[in-house]
Amino acid sequence: MGIKRSLDEKNQRYPKKSISMRYFLPLVLTIFTFTSQAREIADAWLGTWISEEFAEAPAVDSIIIGKDYFIFRNKHCDWSKNRPSKARSCSAYYSEGINKSDLMKTLSFSKKAVSQRVDAGIIDPWMIDPADLVKKYNKNKKFIEKLPTKNFPTIDIREHDLSGGGADCGSFFFRHKNEIYYFYFCDPAPEALEIIKYKKYTPY
Repeated sequence: MGIKRSLDEKNQRYPKKSISMRYFLPLVLTIFTFTSQAREIADAWLGTWISEEFAEAPAVDSIIIGKDYFIFRNKHCDWSKNRPSKARSCSAYYSEGINKSDLMKTLSFSKKAVSQRVDAGIIDPWMIDPADLVKKYNKNKKFIEKLPTKNFPTIDIREHDLSGGGADCGSFFFRHKNEIYYFYFCDPAPEALEIIKYKKYTPY
């Protein structure tokens, strides 16, 4: 599970000519004023959420959210009212927020990076079908295009050892209507970019 890192934590500068998703981390990590305020998790997030792929097997891929906890794929995190400087084990908290434009720019840049990796022979077409990557890109692009032009509050997970996707990989959650979306991106493997939808689970 990738953990989104803030730029001040990374404290690095990257070459302007490098084709890297690092370029778009400042766009993804757009800072809004509410991040400095202590915040309880909103009621709209609460409940059990199941991914579309595993709708018939909710235990496989789920998000379970309560007032003081956030469980993602069986990883239990405590809810933190502020962004923790150091997590004792695992903390979930409101982060900087995201908007439609930033999502689209990150997706478009990922597509360019994937094309370069295919041309360079880094992506083996026997292992990953480029046609499947195009289908996934078009699906994600169609979804983002339909989003309203507003800021979406996001939730991050921070683990004590900062393990997860690595320094150049990250993820976050945002909510639209009555659904939660998990956005995962990774600089070393842009083909792994995912947008996964979770719907509210009702057992009956």
